[in-house]
Amino acid sequence: MGSATWICPYGPPDYYMKTLQLIGLFSLPINFLCFYFVWFYTPKESKFRYCLAYFQVFGYFKFSFELPSLLLCFIYRHNAAANFNPKFKIRRSIQYLVIATCHTFPFVTAICLLKSELSHVQQVRILEKVRRYKLQTRETANYTQNWPNCLHILDHRGFVMYDPFDNPWTTAVGLSAMVYISVFTLFGAYVGFHTVYILQKVKPHLSPQTYAGHKNAMINLVMQCVVPIVCVITPFNLIFLVVYYDLWQYQQSATNLFFLMSAQSMATSLVIILSNRRFKRLILEKLLIIPYKIAETFTPPSLHVYQSSTRVAPS
Repeated sequence: MGSATWICPYGPPDYYMKTLQLIGLFSLPINFLCFYFVWFYTPKESKFRYCLAYFQVFGYFKFSFELPSLLLCFIYRHNAAANFNPKFKIRRSIQYLVIATCHTFPFVTAICLLKSELSHVQQVRILEKVRRYKLQTRETANYTQNWPNCLHILDHRGFVMYDPFDNPWTTAVGLSAMVYISVFTLFGAYVGFHTVYILQKVKPHLSPQTYAGHKNAMINLVMQCVVPIVCVITPFNLIFLVVYYDLWQYQQSATNLFFLMSAQSMATSLVIILSNRRFKRLILEKLLIIPYKIAETFTPPSLHVYQSSTRVAPS
């Protein structure tokens, strides 16, 4: 049967929007709590909290900002480790050039994506082209007969169609994203490994507490890199494969992967909180206070009886 069973819906399933709203309901307090901890409970003498705050604020609004913000955090940790031995430092000019170039990533991809949009006429022409192809190959008779009934999808505000043949800017989006992500991911990996190498070299000259602090910060950054890979990049590629290979039986599962993508900011905040000992201790302290507060609310106030003894002197 294949794609012949497809139906063009007029809206998402009922559970879809409710699930997204539920994810947003949990994400908001967790993200706020994480930002509160980062800003008020990270050592004020350390500028690393500015990197984490920048990563949170801009990364939550736009995923493409996570690449430059994470790279900035890695460079900061590298400089902090290289301060123990200046010969390992990367030249400031190279750092500024890399950071400035990486920050053009969101704007370059946004411009290419904006220019890759298709007009309504182009989208109808693409559907007609697909219909003729299906008719020639004798596939999906239901589509070839009823395709005009699906034209209402083109008027849906959330529907977007891209075609590299009708608009080459679509190819530019993919190429620019691949180049930026590949180049700066490799540079970030180099900075990360070099930071670990520096810490190993200067470890004999550091106190156990100082070394542990740098080590935990690097582990925290690596775990933050895993989150976008699991929650964004992997689901995006799976959705692409379902669409590209016309795997119609997996369409609903592919659509539900957006739940994982929408939970990315919440997962990042949880990683930051749970990988930091100070933040975990604060949460435990706050959570332990709640039962006592509830108990005090329902416990009636105790009455203190004062007994006084009076002696009467003999007359």
